[in-house]
Amino acid sequence: MSIRFNDHGWEWSGGFAPDQLGDTQVKLLNHTTGDLQMVRVEIRIMTASSTFKTKGVSPGGGSLGTCAISISEDDAGFMPYRVDNFSMEVRMILFG
Repeated sequence: MSIRFNDHGWEWSGGFAPDQLGDTQVKLLNHTTGDLQMVRVEIRIMTASSTFKTKGVSPGGGSLGTCAISISEDDAGFMPYRVDNFSMEVRMILFG
């Protein structure tokens, strides 16, 4: 999924997986004004007791049930970048 502010100039954010529980940070850019906004996205499972589960991947059976996705402003600054390599290629990078 991606999000975007419904105002002139805002681009779509980077993507996040709605079936991965927990929180992440996405960046939104306004190409007209140059503004940059960091947004925190938290994905939780609603349980029968109306509490939220945020740990783990998904309940047994492969179904998430009802999810709650909350989006809030994030003033904490930039998180370190995460790189997921989904290719079959492995490369060694030597520093030094």
